Amino acid sequence: MNLADAISKLGMTEYTQSDIHKYLNLDEVGRDSSVYQHLYTMMTTNTAEGAVASHRGRAKRRDNMAYLSQIRVPTLVIAGEQDFFFSIEKVRRVADQIPQAQFLSIDKAGHLPNMEKPELFNAAAIAFFRSIGL
Repeated sequence: MNLADAISKLGMTEYTQSDIHKYLNLDEVGRDSSVYQHLYTMMTTNTAEGAVASHRGRAKRRDNMAYLSQIRVPTLVIAGEQDFFFSIEKVRRVADQIPQAQFLSIDKAGHLPNMEKPELFNAAAIAFFRSIGL
């Protein structure tokens, strides 16, 4: 809720400028990269009202950890090794609760490994889908 309040006060441009580093491993992708520029545009063109509503919704959502053990479909859980928001250990615990889930940590990626390391992310997703016959 604090983040929602901060976005409401700051607006999207100031919030983006102060917090974009939490979404990407800037040591790896850099501020001059197309990934950074794309995320910057995504964040700054979003409305503050939409971002505030999204963050408030996430803050109020229930804890679904107890339901993970009931998942009965093939599952791949992917995490960025340098994720600011969720530690590898926390994401691994999610995967461990899902029967027979596969877990992949993408080295040097932050919160958005699909954007930061698309080749690795996509190769893992394709291999997973092929392994389950899709």
